[in-house]
This record gives sequence, structure tokens and C-alpha cells, in this order.
Amino acid sequence: MSDQESLGLPTQTLQERLRERLQWRKVEKPKYWKPEEGEEIIGFYAGQTVVQRSWGEHTLILIHGLQSGTTMVSGMQAVQLIDGSGAKPGQVIRMVYKGTKTTQTDHEMKLFDLYVHEGDFLGDMINESEAREEEPCRS
Repeated sequence: MSDQESLGLPTQTLQERLRERLQWRKVEKPKYWKPEEGEEIIGFYAGQTVVQRSWGEHTLILIHGLQSGTTMVSGMQAVQLIDGSGAKPGQVIRMVYKGTKTTQTDHEMKLFDLYVHEGDFLGDMINESEAREEEPCRS
């Protein structure tokens, strides 16, 4: 009998107990968003990450989709819009891809519209759910 057992202490380590008692989901790597013109993505802004490419550093926007997992959005205008919006991680955003345009230096630039949810997302969802529950059933 171990000292732990003789003292009535659990013999499992904390890590073992957590592994057994908590629910887990396997995390997949984020996917790149390759939208068609007019497509949109709605989710929680998760921040930015910088990746090294052959031409230099490249900033990507991370969005946790409500059902689609984490998506990476590339494009200088997307980064500028997020930076200018003051969006904070966890805030709900909607990004719409508007196509491309050729710049004066003959580069192709991706165009986006960005919408930032200004309310309390969870509070809004709870209020909407409660309102639906209070509606009388119609037969």
C-alpha cells in the first residue's frame, strides 16, 4: 500500500483526473478562407498571428466560426479594418469579401467590408431565447 493510499489520498495525479473527468475535443489547425465575391464569415474575433513567408512577414486575422472552427483571413485591408475597428478578442464580427482591385503598383488587393457587433452577444442571445419562450404557440 502506498503512502497516499494509507492516508486516504487519491492515487491518481491531477493530470489523470482531468483527462478522465473533463470533456475534450481535438483541435484542428485553422483553415485559410478562400471566399468567392460576396461570401461572408461570422464568428468571434480571435486576434491576429504573423507568419513568415518567402516575401516577408504576413499578418492573418483569426476568426472562431460559430460552427466552422477557426479560420484565417489574409489581406492587408482585412488587417487594417480590424485594427481600425477596435474589435477585441471574443467580440462577434462579420467579414464580407468584396473581390479584388489592382493597386497603382500593379498588385492585386483583396477588398472586405467589416461589421463589428456592438452589443452584448450572450445577453442578446439570452434575451432573444427568452422572448421566443414567452411567445404563445399557434396551432
